[in-house]
Amino acid sequence: MDGDEEIPHEEDKRPILHNIERNKRQEWVEIDFGGQGLRALSETLFVYTFLDKLFINHNKLTKLPPAIGRLKLLSHLDASSNNITVLPTELGLLTNLRTLLLFDNRITQLPGELGTLYQLETLGIEGNPLNDGIKSRMVKDGTKAVIHELRENCEGE
Repeated sequence: MDGDEEIPHEEDKRPILHNIERNKRQEWVEIDFGGQGLRALSETLFVYTFLDKLFINHNKLTKLPPAIGRLKLLSHLDASSNNITVLPTELGLLTNLRTLLLFDNRITQLPGELGTLYQLETLGIEGNPLNDGIKSRMVKDGTKAVIHELRENCEGE
């Protein structure tokens, strides 16, 4: 070691560590409200825009609020086993969704805006009174084909 090098003091390292701590990512990115008997979702839920996964399955929800469109980072949404009849068009804003589970609800129609969910890998729609065309398309060709069909039909309107 020649005499020109300096060894940093402990005090010199503290500000760097402090900045690293302050810039840490949110520690939790999912919420599980499954099986809680919920009849409605509070608007406060939709301020957690960092959420990656939301489980609201096995409740008594009759609708999803349009504010769900604020959760743009969601990759997984499970709203299965509720009493949902209509889906908000704002679900189409959730372009990071890879899994959308809507099993066993009362949904009769999928909004064309779901056609924008180009990353969707799994669309769970069994147990809903959807028209036979969508059901058979899902069974025969899968999620990507249904999303493509919804996109095509939405663009034609």
